[in-house]
Amino acid sequence: LGFALPSISEGPPLGAAVHTLPELAEESVQAVIRELLGGQSPSAPLIELLARRAGSSPPLLADWVQLLLERGCVRQEQGSASLIATPPGLTPSQLAAARVEALGLVARRVFEAGCLLGESFEAPTVEAALEDPRAAAAWSRLERSGLIKALGGRRYQVTSERYLTAALQRSSGPARAALHHSLARPRDRVRPLAQH
Repeated sequence: LGFALPSISEGPPLGAAVHTLPELAEESVQAVIRELLGGQSPSAPLIELLARRAGSSPPLLADWVQLLLERGCVRQEQGSASLIATPPGLTPSQLAAARVEALGLVARRVFEAGCLLGESFEAPTVEAALEDPRAAAAWSRLERSGLIKALGGRRYQVTSERYLTAALQRSSGPARAALHHSLARPRDRVRPLAQH
């Protein structure tokens, strides 16, 4: 069940050694799903959909549960969770892209700007580059999504290479060049966090 914890549900930290684990047994898959749903009992159709889409991969199970919740495809009431809508099937890379897309406009722009800075980044740099007063409020949304984790001192890290890749693929062309230019500007204006 350790894979259901938000800090590792999105896969190993960037640069970490990866060891392939054996597939989870059906009852373990159900236990992981229940944990991801906050202890609520998943309905049989929900379990079947998640097993079909994610197999026994804890990171993919976490992504699918989060995506279904974000898209309103799951109804949670009276200690149970039931499937009320079925999204289309997605490859793992499409799933990561859908998770980034589901963030909403402001949080997605904050996430994409951070990803352009690398696997870890400082919030003040991103906020200064975007010049959007709503950016500061996006960090808690991003943490709740599991796409980033706080490192302390308003510094964040992307939790999975899949999310970093999805964000970088979304951001291309003239919009990406403009964002790169904006990100270069604040680095001159924002003091490093260690000096605060």
